[in-house]
Amino acid sequence: MKRELKYDFIRILAILLVVLTHVVESVYNIYSINDFNNLDIFNKILSFSLFILSRFGVPLFLFLTGALLLRKKFNNGKDIIIFYKHNFLTILIISEVWIIIFNIFNGDLNHHFSFINMIKEMLFIKVNNMNIMWYIPMILGIYLVIPFLSIIINKTSPKIITIILLINLVSYYFNLTFNTSFLGNIYGCYVIIGYYISNKNIFNKINFLSLFIITFCLFIATVLSQLIMYKYNYESVIWYDNILLLLTSVSLFSLLCRLNIKSNIYQNLSKYAFGIFLIHMIYINLLKNIMAILEISTYMKIIILYFLIISLSLLTCIILDNKYTKKLIRC
Repeated sequence: MKRELKYDFIRILAILLVVLTHVVESVYNIYSINDFNNLDIFNKILSFSLFILSRFGVPLFLFLTGALLLRKKFNNGKDIIIFYKHNFLTILIISEVWIIIFNIFNGDLNHHFSFINMIKEMLFIKVNNMNIMWYIPMILGIYLVIPFLSIIINKTSPKIITIILLINLVSYYFNLTFNTSFLGNIYGCYVIIGYYISNKNIFNKINFLSLFIITFCLFIATVLSQLIMYKYNYESVIWYDNILLLLTSVSLFSLLCRLNIKSNIYQNLSKYAFGIFLIHMIYINLLKNIMAILEISTYMKIIILYFLIISLSLLTCIILDNKYTKKLIRC
Protein backbone atom coordinates (compact mmCIF):
# COMPACT_ATOMS: atom_id res chain seq x y z
CA MET A 1 0.00 0.00 0.00
CA LYS A 2 1.35 3.42 -1.00
CA ARG A 3 2.46 5.54 1.96
CA GLU A 4 0.07 8.39 2.67
CA LEU A 5 2.24 11.34 3.66
CA LYS A 6 -0.66 13.19 5.25
CA TYR A 7 -0.43 10.75 8.17
CA ASP A 8 3.23 11.64 8.65
CA PHE A 9 2.25 15.31 8.73
CA ILE A 10 -0.50 14.60 11.29
CA ARG A 11 1.93 12.59 13.42
CA ILE A 12 4.38 15.50 13.44
CA LEU A 13 1.61 17.94 14.32
CA ALA A 14 0.47 15.62 17.12
CA ILE A 15 3.88 15.44 18.78
CA LEU A 16 4.35 19.21 18.44
CA LEU A 17 1.06 19.67 20.29
CA VAL A 18 1.96 17.13 23.00
CA VAL A 19 5.21 19.03 23.66
CA LEU A 20 3.25 22.29 23.75
CA THR A 21 0.97 20.83 26.45
CA HIS A 22 3.87 20.19 28.78
CA VAL A 23 5.61 23.48 28.00
CA VAL A 24 2.44 25.44 28.81
CA GLU A 25 1.97 23.42 32.01
CA SER A 26 5.54 24.16 33.07
CA VAL A 27 5.20 27.93 32.53
CA TYR A 28 1.60 28.49 33.67
CA ASN A 29 0.22 26.75 36.74
CA ILE A 30 -2.85 25.66 34.78
CA TYR A 31 -4.18 23.45 37.55
CA SER A 32 -4.56 26.18 40.18
CA ILE A 33 -7.53 28.58 40.15
CA ASN A 34 -5.71 30.91 42.57
CA ASP A 35 -2.70 31.24 40.28
CA PHE A 36 -5.00 31.61 37.29
CA ASN A 37 -6.91 34.45 38.98
CA ASN A 38 -3.64 36.31 39.47
CA LEU A 39 -3.07 36.47 35.71
CA ASP A 40 -4.12 39.46 33.63
CA ILE A 41 -6.88 38.93 31.06
CA PHE A 42 -4.38 38.52 28.19
CA ASN A 43 -2.51 35.70 29.94
CA LYS A 44 -5.75 34.04 31.05
CA ILE A 45 -6.93 33.79 27.46
CA LEU A 46 -3.47 32.93 26.12
CA SER A 47 -2.80 30.20 28.68
CA PHE A 48 -6.04 28.33 28.10
CA SER A 49 -6.03 28.90 24.33
CA LEU A 50 -2.59 27.30 24.09
CA PHE A 51 -3.54 24.62 26.60
CA ILE A 52 -6.71 23.60 24.73
CA LEU A 53 -4.90 23.78 21.37
CA SER A 54 -2.18 21.49 22.71
CA ARG A 55 -4.80 19.04 24.00
CA PHE A 56 -5.46 17.89 20.41
CA GLY A 57 -2.11 16.05 20.32
CA VAL A 58 -3.24 12.85 22.06
CA PRO A 59 -6.55 12.58 20.13
CA LEU A 60 -4.62 12.92 16.86
CA PHE A 61 -2.31 10.07 17.90
CA LEU A 62 -5.32 7.91 18.80
CA PHE A 63 -7.09 8.76 15.54
CA LEU A 64 -3.93 7.72 13.66
CA THR A 65 -3.85 4.44 15.58
CA GLY A 66 -7.34 3.65 14.35
CA ALA A 67 -6.76 4.95 10.83
CA LEU A 68 -3.62 2.89 10.26
CA LEU A 69 -4.06 -0.24 12.41
CA LEU A 70 -7.76 -1.07 12.21
CA ARG A 71 -7.53 -1.45 8.45
CA LYS A 72 -4.97 -4.21 8.83
CA LYS A 73 -6.22 -7.66 7.87
CA PHE A 74 -5.96 -10.36 10.53
CA ASN A 75 -6.87 -13.56 8.74
CA ASN A 76 -5.48 -16.03 11.25
CA GLY A 77 -3.65 -16.45 14.54
CA LYS A 78 -0.29 -15.99 12.85
CA ASP A 79 -1.23 -12.46 11.74
CA ILE A 80 -2.18 -11.58 15.32
CA ILE A 81 1.10 -12.98 16.70
CA ILE A 82 3.09 -10.98 14.11
CA PHE A 83 1.22 -7.80 15.14
CA TYR A 84 1.91 -8.40 18.82
CA LYS A 85 5.58 -9.08 18.10
CA HIS A 86 6.20 -6.06 15.88
CA ASN A 87 3.84 -3.54 17.49
CA PHE A 88 2.79 -4.40 21.05
CA LEU A 89 6.05 -6.03 22.18
CA THR A 90 8.20 -3.30 20.61
CA ILE A 91 6.42 -0.52 22.49
CA LEU A 92 6.44 -2.56 25.71
CA ILE A 93 10.21 -3.17 25.60
CA ILE A 94 11.03 0.44 24.66
CA SER A 95 8.78 1.69 27.46
CA GLU A 96 10.47 -0.54 30.03
CA VAL A 97 13.87 0.79 29.04
CA TRP A 98 12.67 4.40 29.31
CA ILE A 99 11.08 3.75 32.71
CA ILE A 100 14.57 2.75 33.89
CA ILE A 101 16.07 5.87 32.27
CA PHE A 102 13.41 8.12 33.84
CA ASN A 103 13.99 6.62 37.28
CA ILE A 104 17.74 7.15 37.03
CA PHE A 105 17.16 10.72 35.80
CA ASN A 106 14.63 11.53 38.52
CA GLY A 107 16.81 9.89 41.16
CA ASP A 108 19.75 12.04 40.15
CA LEU A 109 17.62 15.20 39.90
CA ASN A 110 15.85 14.69 43.24
CA HIS A 111 18.66 12.81 45.01
CA HIS A 112 16.33 9.92 45.63
CA PHE A 113 16.15 6.61 43.80
CA SER A 114 13.77 3.80 44.69
CA PHE A 115 14.39 0.40 43.11
CA ILE A 116 11.03 -0.87 44.43
CA ASN A 117 9.13 2.01 42.80
CA MET A 118 10.94 1.40 39.53
CA ILE A 119 9.92 -2.28 39.54
CA LYS A 120 6.31 -1.28 40.31
CA GLU A 121 6.38 1.12 37.35
CA MET A 122 7.80 -1.55 35.06
CA LEU A 123 4.96 -3.87 36.11
CA PHE A 124 2.48 -1.00 35.57
CA ILE A 125 1.39 -1.15 39.21
CA LYS A 126 2.55 2.45 39.69
CA VAL A 127 2.69 5.33 37.22
CA ASN A 128 6.02 7.10 36.67
CA ASN A 129 5.91 10.76 37.67
CA MET A 130 6.92 11.86 34.18
CA ASN A 131 3.75 13.48 32.76
CA ILE A 132 3.80 11.33 29.64
CA MET A 133 3.82 7.88 31.20
CA TRP A 134 0.05 7.56 31.74
CA TYR A 135 -0.20 7.20 27.94
CA ILE A 136 1.93 4.04 27.69
CA PRO A 137 -0.28 1.53 29.57
CA MET A 138 -3.32 3.05 27.87
CA ILE A 139 -1.95 2.58 24.34
CA LEU A 140 -0.62 -0.90 25.20
CA GLY A 141 -4.12 -1.87 26.31
CA ILE A 142 -5.52 -0.61 23.01
CA TYR A 143 -2.85 -2.49 21.05
CA LEU A 144 -3.89 -5.70 22.82
CA VAL A 145 -7.41 -5.49 21.37
CA ILE A 146 -6.54 -3.97 17.95
CA PRO A 147 -6.52 -7.34 16.07
CA PHE A 148 -9.92 -8.35 17.46
CA LEU A 149 -11.38 -4.87 17.02
CA SER A 150 -10.16 -4.87 13.41
CA ILE A 151 -11.85 -8.22 12.72
CA ILE A 152 -15.12 -7.00 14.25
CA ILE A 153 -15.12 -3.66 12.42
CA ASN A 154 -14.28 -5.16 9.04
CA LYS A 155 -17.06 -7.76 9.34
CA THR A 156 -19.75 -5.58 10.92
CA SER A 157 -22.08 -2.97 9.48
CA PRO A 158 -20.98 0.63 10.21
CA LYS A 159 -24.49 1.28 11.60
CA ILE A 160 -24.01 -1.40 14.25
CA ILE A 161 -20.57 -0.03 15.16
CA THR A 162 -22.11 3.46 15.43
CA ILE A 163 -24.75 2.14 17.85
CA ILE A 164 -22.05 0.44 19.95
CA LEU A 165 -20.01 3.68 19.98
CA LEU A 166 -23.03 5.68 21.10
CA ILE A 167 -23.79 3.17 23.87
CA ASN A 168 -20.17 3.39 25.01
CA LEU A 169 -20.25 7.22 25.03
CA VAL A 170 -23.62 7.44 26.80
CA SER A 171 -22.49 4.90 29.39
CA TYR A 172 -19.26 6.83 29.95
CA TYR A 173 -20.68 10.36 30.12
CA PHE A 174 -23.71 9.49 32.23
CA ASN A 175 -21.76 7.12 34.49
CA LEU A 176 -24.21 4.29 33.97
CA THR A 177 -23.80 1.03 35.85
CA PHE A 178 -23.87 -0.61 32.41
CA ASN A 179 -20.13 -1.26 32.06
CA THR A 180 -18.54 -0.76 28.63
CA SER A 181 -14.94 -0.25 29.80
CA PHE A 182 -13.90 -3.30 27.74
CA LEU A 183 -14.45 -1.09 24.66
CA GLY A 184 -11.61 1.17 25.77
CA ASN A 185 -13.82 3.89 27.23
CA ILE A 186 -13.22 7.27 25.61
CA TYR A 187 -9.81 6.30 24.20
CA GLY A 188 -11.26 3.35 22.32
CA CYS A 189 -13.85 5.70 20.83
CA TYR A 190 -11.09 7.94 19.48
CA VAL A 191 -9.41 4.94 17.85
CA ILE A 192 -12.61 3.66 16.19
CA ILE A 193 -13.66 7.15 15.05
CA GLY A 194 -10.20 7.67 13.53
CA TYR A 195 -10.68 4.55 11.42
CA TYR A 196 -14.05 5.66 10.08
CA ILE A 197 -12.95 9.23 9.34
CA SER A 198 -9.87 8.05 7.47
CA ASN A 199 -11.10 4.92 5.72
CA LYS A 200 -14.84 5.50 5.28
CA ASN A 201 -14.77 9.25 4.53
CA ILE A 202 -17.77 9.82 6.79
CA PHE A 203 -17.61 13.64 6.63
CA ASN A 204 -16.92 14.02 2.91
CA LYS A 205 -20.25 15.76 2.28
CA ILE A 206 -19.05 18.74 4.34
CA ASN A 207 -16.84 21.03 2.25
CA PHE A 208 -13.40 22.11 3.48
CA LEU A 209 -14.33 25.69 4.36
CA SER A 210 -17.42 24.65 6.32
CA LEU A 211 -15.41 22.04 8.20
CA PHE A 212 -12.73 24.64 9.00
CA ILE A 213 -15.35 27.03 10.39
CA ILE A 214 -16.92 24.22 12.45
CA THR A 215 -13.49 23.29 13.84
CA PHE A 216 -12.66 26.89 14.73
CA CYS A 217 -16.04 27.50 16.41
CA LEU A 218 -15.77 24.29 18.42
CA PHE A 219 -12.25 25.27 19.50
CA ILE A 220 -13.45 28.69 20.71
CA ALA A 221 -16.34 27.00 22.55
CA THR A 222 -13.91 24.61 24.26
CA VAL A 223 -11.64 27.47 25.39
CA LEU A 224 -14.62 29.46 26.67
CA SER A 225 -15.95 26.46 28.59
CA GLN A 226 -12.60 26.13 30.38
CA LEU A 227 -12.52 29.87 31.19
CA ILE A 228 -16.08 29.72 32.52
CA MET A 229 -15.30 26.71 34.73
CA TYR A 230 -12.45 28.61 36.37
CA LYS A 231 -14.42 31.84 36.60
CA TYR A 232 -17.01 30.02 38.72
CA ASN A 233 -14.32 28.27 40.81
CA TYR A 234 -14.77 24.82 39.29
CA GLU A 235 -11.16 23.64 39.55
CA SER A 236 -11.02 21.10 36.76
CA VAL A 237 -9.12 21.25 33.48
CA ILE A 238 -10.45 19.83 30.26
CA TRP A 239 -9.38 16.23 29.72
CA TYR A 240 -9.75 13.96 26.69
CA ASP A 241 -13.19 12.82 27.79
CA ASN A 242 -14.60 16.35 27.44
CA ILE A 243 -17.35 16.25 24.79
CA LEU A 244 -16.32 19.59 23.24
CA LEU A 245 -12.70 18.47 22.96
CA LEU A 246 -13.87 15.19 21.40
CA LEU A 247 -16.02 16.99 18.81
CA THR A 248 -13.31 19.54 18.01
CA SER A 249 -10.73 16.77 17.62
CA VAL A 250 -13.03 14.83 15.28
CA SER A 251 -13.55 17.93 13.16
CA LEU A 252 -9.82 18.76 13.13
CA PHE A 253 -8.79 15.23 12.12
CA SER A 254 -11.40 15.23 9.35
CA LEU A 255 -9.91 18.49 8.12
CA LEU A 256 -6.32 17.21 8.23
CA CYS A 257 -7.23 13.99 6.39
CA ARG A 258 -8.13 16.10 3.35
CA LEU A 259 -4.65 17.56 3.02
CA ASN A 260 -2.68 16.61 -0.06
CA ILE A 261 0.86 16.24 1.28
CA LYS A 262 3.63 15.47 -1.20
CA SER A 263 6.88 16.40 0.55
CA ASN A 264 8.94 13.47 1.87
CA ILE A 265 10.39 15.66 4.62
CA TYR A 266 7.38 14.78 6.78
CA GLN A 267 8.11 11.08 6.43
CA ASN A 268 11.73 11.66 7.46
CA LEU A 269 10.71 13.67 10.53
CA SER A 270 7.70 11.63 11.65
CA LYS A 271 9.92 8.62 12.44
CA TYR A 272 11.22 10.63 15.42
CA ALA A 273 7.77 11.38 16.89
CA PHE A 274 7.89 8.56 19.47
CA GLY A 275 11.46 9.48 20.42
CA ILE A 276 10.52 13.13 20.95
CA PHE A 277 7.53 11.98 22.99
CA LEU A 278 9.83 10.01 25.31
CA ILE A 279 12.69 12.51 25.51
CA HIS A 280 11.09 15.95 25.75
CA MET A 281 10.04 15.76 29.42
CA ILE A 282 13.67 15.28 30.47
CA TYR A 283 14.62 18.59 28.85
CA ILE A 284 11.54 20.35 30.25
CA ASN A 285 12.48 19.25 33.78
CA LEU A 286 16.05 20.43 33.24
CA LEU A 287 15.13 23.84 31.79
CA LYS A 288 11.87 24.93 33.42
CA ASN A 289 13.50 26.25 36.61
CA ILE A 290 15.99 28.25 34.56
CA MET A 291 13.14 29.75 32.53
CA ALA A 292 11.27 30.62 35.73
CA ILE A 293 13.96 33.04 36.91
CA LEU A 294 14.28 34.86 33.57
CA GLU A 295 12.76 38.33 33.72
CA ILE A 296 10.90 38.17 30.42
CA SER A 297 7.21 37.98 29.54
CA THR A 298 5.40 34.69 30.04
CA TYR A 299 4.60 34.21 26.37
CA MET A 300 8.28 34.77 25.50
CA LYS A 301 9.19 32.05 28.01
CA ILE A 302 6.78 29.70 26.25
CA ILE A 303 8.22 30.50 22.82
CA ILE A 304 11.85 30.12 23.94
CA LEU A 305 11.27 26.98 26.00
CA TYR A 306 9.12 25.38 23.29
CA PHE A 307 11.68 25.78 20.53
CA LEU A 308 14.51 24.74 22.84
CA ILE A 309 12.68 21.54 23.82
CA ILE A 310 11.75 20.65 20.24
CA SER A 311 15.28 21.36 18.97
CA LEU A 312 17.06 19.45 21.75
CA SER A 313 14.66 16.50 21.57
CA LEU A 314 14.98 16.25 17.79
CA LEU A 315 18.77 16.56 17.98
CA THR A 316 18.88 13.79 20.59
CA CYS A 317 16.75 11.56 18.34
CA ILE A 318 19.05 12.19 15.39
CA ILE A 319 22.09 11.30 17.52
CA LEU A 320 20.40 8.12 18.82
CA ASP A 321 19.28 7.13 15.33
CA ASN A 322 22.13 4.71 14.70
CA LYS A 323 22.34 0.93 14.49
CA TYR A 324 23.08 0.62 18.22
CA THR A 325 20.42 2.85 19.82
CA LYS A 326 17.76 3.58 17.20
CA LYS A 327 15.39 1.06 18.81
CA LEU A 328 15.20 3.39 21.83
CA ILE A 329 13.38 6.06 19.84
CA ARG A 330 11.57 4.31 16.99
CA CYS A 331 8.74 1.84 17.01
